[in-house]
Amino acid sequence: MLLISKLEILWISGGLFILLLVIAYVFFKKRKKSDIHIQGLENKIKFQSALQSSLLEIREERALAFSKELQDNVGQILSVAVMQLNMQIGRQKDDNEKENSIAIKGLVEKTLDEIRFISKSSLADVKDEVLFTDLIQQDLQRIELLKNIECHFNLVGGRPINIPMEHQVIVYRMLQEFINNILKHSQSRKIDLEIINNIQSCFICIRDYGKGFVMKGKVMPGVGLQNIKSRAKLINAECVINSTVGQGTELTIDYPYL
Repeated sequence: MLLISKLEILWISGGLFILLLVIAYVFFKKRKKSDIHIQGLENKIKFQSALQSSLLEIREERALAFSKELQDNVGQILSVAVMQLNMQIGRQKDDNEKENSIAIKGLVEKTLDEIRFISKSSLADVKDEVLFTDLIQQDLQRIELLKNIECHFNLVGGRPINIPMEHQVIVYRMLQEFINNILKHSQSRKIDLEIINNIQSCFICIRDYGKGFVMKGKVMPGVGLQNIKSRAKLINAECVINSTVGQGTELTIDYPYL
């Protein structure tokens, strides 16, 4: 019977120890890959959920805006047209009848223009390759026309927008949420929106000149602003909101291409 020397025992022990380390390393590496895979699936589910929610919110909001604006604006103009028509019927002179007919024609033409404008802006489907830049520009035009708020839109850069369409839905919903806050709370009579699209990123800056609010660290007041921050994380965009009392609020979104 051969006796095993202490040196051989050390070599065997060392080999077993190394083998255990290798086994442990392989086990934990597989576990890490599994955790990463699970995390990736969870993030994908969260993004798809946010995407569908955003699409639904956009459709509902545009439908509500269409209905309200059609009733408040077009209905009012038609009422004025009826009043003008009644005045015309009650008059006997030809010159007055002609003048009133011209006025009624102008009101009807304005009514038709508003119907076309509102229909065009409300029926756009964000899933049909419609760029968020076009949608938000339409929204600003509608606000300027119907809310009497001065709106400026500026797109800088001749490059095409390189944001995936699913991410554009999220970006558009973020801007829509911010504009809603402006209309509800800021009392601003002016909105500026600038989009700088270059080879590195798409940088968006939108601001109002209203009453603003007191910033409390990273905690945003109101659910709307919190939703904007959470949506930015889903598309790996950097989002910053700054506000100064009496000077207005600014939102910047930096979507990196690289």
